[in-house]
Amino acid sequence: MKKLTLAALVLFCCCHVQTAPVQSTPATPPPVADTTPAANAPSDDDPAWDTTFSDYDVPFTDTLNGDFNGDGQTEMAFTVRTVRQRGNPMENGSPGAFEVHFSDTTIPALPIGCCEARLVPEGDLNHDNADDFSVFMEPQNGNTYWFSTYTFKNKKWEQVMDELLVPTGGDFVPDSDLLKRVSLENDTLYYYDNDFGGEDLHQLIRKKVTPPTHP
Repeated sequence: MKKLTLAALVLFCCCHVQTAPVQSTPATPPPVADTTPAANAPSDDDPAWDTTFSDYDVPFTDTLNGDFNGDGQTEMAFTVRTVRQRGNPMENGSPGAFEVHFSDTTIPALPIGCCEARLVPEGDLNHDNADDFSVFMEPQNGNTYWFSTYTFKNKKWEQVMDELLVPTGGDFVPDSDLLKRVSLENDTLYYYDNDFGGEDLHQLIRKKVTPPTHP
């Protein structure tokens, strides 16, 4: 009888023992990334991209030193993006615009077209005691670049000859090759054009420079 009473008492105590609740620690949420744009970072939809920047608002992409106006002083020429390209100009977008500017602000800027370019020194091609230069500009699409040569005459920029088309096949064209495109030989000005009608497109043919058809 005592054994039965003791067993009943143990069972009764076990049934009335309360287990303390387990305190769970809530998970720390991951940090939320700050997606607020920087105060001075314009987006692609910002209308400010469509406006014309001042000379130094956009970093220049290429520079060249020379006496471009024949005043006996050395100036620096540099390319500047004045309008940013929006989308694909071949579809519904609009092209950008670049100009060549000069450290001597009395020399007018030279609009060169849609895209980034390299400036090529040409020396004095027409014996006017001023340095001339060429612009090697990439296309909007494709691998055929534009090569244009300019001289400063009567306080304005003029093309020395019609633009050349330079097929690159997607390869980089070194400066040494660009320097060979226009040459003054025995007081006669020549240019070297690709042989578009021959078997080797990259073969260069020497031709005498004639006045541009659209100066």
